Amino acid sequence: MPLTKQLLQKITDEVWIQEIFVFLDLKTIRSFCFLKIIELNFDLVLSHLYTLYSEEHISLPPNAIFDRVTIAIIPRTSFTLLNCPSLIHLDLGKTDWSKSLLFIRNLSNLKHLNLYRNNQITSLEPLSYCSGLTYLTLQNNNRITSLEPLSHCSGLTYLNLQSNNQITSLGSLSHCLDLTYLNLQNNNQITSLEPFSHCSSLTYLNLQNNNQITSLEHFSHCSGLTHLNLNNNKKIHSFEGLRNCTRLEHLDVSCNQLITCVEPLLNCPIKYLNLSSNLTINWNNCFPCTLTELDLSSNSGAFNSLEPISNCSNLTILNLFYNNVITSLEPLLNCINLVQLYLCYNDKISSLFGISNCSKLTHLNLQFNTQIDSIELLCNCHNLNYLEMSLNRRVTSLGPLSKCHNLTYLNLNNNNQIDSLEPLSDCQKLEELYLHFNTRISSLEPLSRCSLKILDLRSNDRISSLEPLRNNSHLIQLDLSSNEQIASLEPLSNSKNSLKKGFLRIKGGETFLKR
Repeated sequence: MPLTKQLLQKITDEVWIQEIFVFLDLKTIRSFCFLKIIELNFDLVLSHLYTLYSEEHISLPPNAIFDRVTIAIIPRTSFTLLNCPSLIHLDLGKTDWSKSLLFIRNLSNLKHLNLYRNNQITSLEPLSYCSGLTYLTLQNNNRITSLEPLSHCSGLTYLNLQSNNQITSLGSLSHCLDLTYLNLQNNNQITSLEPFSHCSSLTYLNLQNNNQITSLEHFSHCSGLTHLNLNNNKKIHSFEGLRNCTRLEHLDVSCNQLITCVEPLLNCPIKYLNLSSNLTINWNNCFPCTLTELDLSSNSGAFNSLEPISNCSNLTILNLFYNNVITSLEPLLNCINLVQLYLCYNDKISSLFGISNCSKLTHLNLQFNTQIDSIELLCNCHNLNYLEMSLNRRVTSLGPLSKCHNLTYLNLNNNNQIDSLEPLSDCQKLEELYLHFNTRISSLEPLSRCSLKILDLRSNDRISSLEPLRNNSHLIQLDLSSNEQIASLEPLSNSKNSLKKGFLRIKGGETFLKR
């Protein structure tokens, strides 16, 4: 609540708080700054809150005992923290109010500092006085050129330097032996990772979009590394430096097209591996059996077999988007724990044999697999709730879906060989159904028991009646564009209220009801 000058005069010296959020009201700043206190420690009032002199200067009074302060908005002001040796947490994220950090020299006990998006700052020199600093965020401060002052912050454990692309050297970090988290995403002037040979405590490292890096050899001493992001570092040609990272669980090396061999990773207990857009990888070796999530999307032509995955029985998510040289899913027979499988744009696959044992599968994308003519093997996928099958024009029957009672999403756009929706009569949980351009379907009767919320019937000119939708009171989106045979919308009377919240399209795209 706003604090008046009179209320401030009544504040005693005995109250202590953990955290305050301060907003300045510029309308009254010339006479007296009202402070809006958003969060207090219980219902206590502040003691020695702030002494406010003018819009040019704000100062904490002597003997202030706050240990955590967040300055949320301080437009057009300078800010100093005087006589505050006990302050340990300071958050100045997104304030962008000062070019200098000189005031920080007084904060000898500061441990947590957030300077996110203060891109007027050009020097970190005052941080050399904060030897006890353990947490530092400098994300989006792209005028900083040197990290040298951080060599005095040997106790740092968390450092976020994302998007500071004027930094060219990481040498100063070799003194930060306790560093466990480091984010250097979008710092594409960095050429060497040599300082990491000293950071044996490092567990998390993000080097995404640092495409001057050529080697991972200095990671040989980072045996505790668990999370590594090397996305879009296109000059890296080998995983050899990761051989000793025996705790590595999360590895993203997508868009690194010079890598040829995954063999060094076999010693790593990797659970998440992203190798998308690495067209030159040699797949002769098996993947780590510890894998639970694997992304091999957009590696068209890099391999023609899934055999290296055959030992990954713990795999739960597999992305094979746009690998249109693969011809067989048989190696997936052992992947009985698969929950999500993305096979879109693999038009050489003609059979779903291989996923017949995937009874835990909930999410399956078969978009544009034009050689598949049967989905019979989905009959064992009783837990399936999301099925994308658009542009599979050889599929003629939906029969196996009668056993997929948990199905909530089904996309059958442009499958114009299907002539009956009868199997969907048992899919009573179905909420979204897309049937755009399925010109052989003539009846919606099987949908009478479904709890549809979204139904796309565009360009199905054999459908003449909406009667099966009469009892559906859940429908919020219905598209009937280019269905010239439908004579009446009267059966939608029970959906009138719900459709008002969404839309109904009829004829040539005309909007009848729209949010």
